[in-house]
Amino acid sequence: NLIVTNGAGCVAGDLVNVTIDTLSPTVVLSTDTVVCEVDINNPFTILSDGSSSGEQFTYQWMFQNFPPIETTDLTVNQAGVYRLEITNTDNGCSSIDSIDIVLDTVPPIVLCNDTLSFCDKDLNSDNCFIDSIVINLETTDRRSWTGAFDYVLELDNDGDGVLDQVITSTDTDAPIINSTIGTNDSITISITLYEIHYGVHELSWTITDDCGNETECITLIEVNDCVTPLAVCANPFTVDITTLNDEGHLGALVTISDVLLDYSDNCTLTEELVAGFDVTGALDTTKVFLCDLVGSTQTVISFVTDTSANIGAFCFSFVTIADPQDLCTNPSPPFQIIQNTPNPFSESTVIEFTIPEAQDIDLFIYDSYGKAIVNKRKFFEAGYNTFMVNNDAFLSSGIYYYQIQGDIEITPIEKMSFIRL
Repeated sequence: NLIVTNGAGCVAGDLVNVTIDTLSPTVVLSTDTVVCEVDINNPFTILSDGSSSGEQFTYQWMFQNFPPIETTDLTVNQAGVYRLEITNTDNGCSSIDSIDIVLDTVPPIVLCNDTLSFCDKDLNSDNCFIDSIVINLETTDRRSWTGAFDYVLELDNDGDGVLDQVITSTDTDAPIINSTIGTNDSITISITLYEIHYGVHELSWTITDDCGNETECITLIEVNDCVTPLAVCANPFTVDITTLNDEGHLGALVTISDVLLDYSDNCTLTEELVAGFDVTGALDTTKVFLCDLVGSTQTVISFVTDTSANIGAFCFSFVTIADPQDLCTNPSPPFQIIQNTPNPFSESTVIEFTIPEAQDIDLFIYDSYGKAIVNKRKFFEAGYNTFMVNNDAFLSSGIYYYQIQGDIEITPIEKMSFIRL
């Protein structure tokens, strides 16, 4: 504070504030840097742009036990932690910052899918492959992606275990739909592959960063045939009551070939398609309608299944049951015996027979010497009937003979085989 007084006694004053300069210099280095290589032939320069500069500032770089180097920007030839100290010679204040130069020897990290499944639902398809599939792959690297990456994609398209389709990022027509730099130094590669055959194929990715580090990713590509077969059914359709077998059973028989006019598939050969009345694809290829349905119209559903277990778009047939010969109103089954089932047998067997009218029926079973070992009598109504025979009377394994006798008629002798367990 300065006060001045003149001879007249006038006074004037002023104040000056003196401060001590304690402001530290600014040191600005980039964050820790990952480099592909650094040596005598491949030096790396650390820049100090943005740091305090001027004649009053001194720079000293320090690395391990080497003597300090006085320079603003430092060119180095080995990895490690480098420290820069800047001192303001006017006030003696200094600041220090450091940077870690790291060699990148770490391969990229790839989010690899073990299996990817695709389903071909193109109803217009007439071949055994899917027209196109899109494969996405996300990868991250220790260094920030700058778009400088390479990939090699190999695909076993025909399923023979050999990787035969190769696509690389250096191809002039490399099918990259999208390669997007994301957060956390990640990049997403999107590839479209064309005409991939049905089945399971091995897909091999090799991702290489700009330091030459590479990672391999193996994915199984499962391409499924989801195209259903086509089926065309007959409509309308009439089927007559007939005698179905020698036993005189009556019914209207409908086979799958009667009602299914045409069927086809995009991939399965026609002769390999399974056609039937069962939605599960089993070989249920016949239907029998009995006399109680004469005059009615029944709905019959036909199914076609391909070798990929796709059940075709089922089709309907409206089947009318007719009895033009009036078989259902005047049935006359024959006096007839039917082969026993099972045959051979060990525990029991069933002997089937038909008779034209109600009566007493005798069953005779003979051994190989002609001796009757079984003689059963029972009253039966007209039509289809059965005898149940147990193994009690059969002493040893061998061939036995049987027949039935009614009030008037007797059947020829039939053979049966018995196995003693």
